[in-house]
Amino acid sequence: MLINQKSEMLLRLAATIVLTLSAAELMAAEIVLRERCVPAGSVVRLGDVADIGAATPAECDALTTAPLTPAPAAGVNRYLRASEVRDLLALRGVDVANLHFSGSPLVSIGSAPAASPRQTELGPTATDPAAVRAAIESHLLAYLKGQSENDLWRVEIVDSEQRIQELSFAADGAVVSGGQAPWTGRQKFTIADRAGGRSLPIFVRVIKQEQAVVALRAIERGQLISGSDVALTTIDNAVPTAALRSLAGVVGQEARNAIPLGAVLTSGNLRAPIVVRRGELSTVVARAAGVVARTLVTPQQDGSVGDLVIVEAGEKRSKRRFTARVTGYRELEVFAAPASAADLARF
Repeated sequence: MLINQKSEMLLRLAATIVLTLSAAELMAAEIVLRERCVPAGSVVRLGDVADIGAATPAECDALTTAPLTPAPAAGVNRYLRASEVRDLLALRGVDVANLHFSGSPLVSIGSAPAASPRQTELGPTATDPAAVRAAIESHLLAYLKGQSENDLWRVEIVDSEQRIQELSFAADGAVVSGGQAPWTGRQKFTIADRAGGRSLPIFVRVIKQEQAVVALRAIERGQLISGSDVALTTIDNAVPTAALRSLAGVVGQEARNAIPLGAVLTSGNLRAPIVVRRGELSTVVARAAGVVARTLVTPQQDGSVGDLVIVEAGEKRSKRRFTARVTGYRELEVFAAPASAADLARF
């Protein structure tokens, strides 16, 4: 009898585990990345680059409208890796642990026309110029990444449509050679089939790209930067030397000046948040010889954490000014020269 009861308990426990795992699988959203997308607005959203399957309509809508990066200019293509899509979602506060990514490992974002339903069903054909052009561009990008330390390139085929038709074999795979360092500008490459039986030259314009943080919306002076205000995106050619290339150093900072939509953020645009303001009563801590004293002061300047500002302490007739370092919200610190406890008490 006891054995039967234990068996029944084990069966119930196993059923509970199975149901729990099944529920977890159902809750995981499926993100199937497309090869190409044409964004509908000025911001590329997850729904532009992927087909989304979610447990509830609300979750599907939230994922579909999640912003990723500013849309490229007309006639310009951008590329996003699957890992970059995941990272951008995580920066927007999306729980990517419950997302399952599949589909294309690299998404091309631009104004190129999407393939017709008929072409999608049949797949790219050797006589389809758009498919051949896309295949050649893919082979060239892979070649450039292998020949240089840079992973971000954009290529524009400047050869004739007839040459593209002649390279139709590239749709089934090709070997690229040629070009010259530093690989930018007008370049001549050779496209050969894998068997080595055919090879033809092709002329291409190559643009080196860099990543930088840009504004997803207009940011007002004094505004604190949030993760939804900015994005790390890919930009053609060189960006300013002071351009910020990591969101970690941007989110939580304060805008030093107004930043327009789409602008590249630089170190001059941002500052640490002001935590001590001129005229607002604050606390200063003095340390010397192992003794700590506190008093109230009136800052004469605004300051961020780490800044040195002039403060004023004392009554009207005995006011004195000195410099203190900002350590927090309405808090400052000064390291005094060695002194006695009585000296610090008078402070």
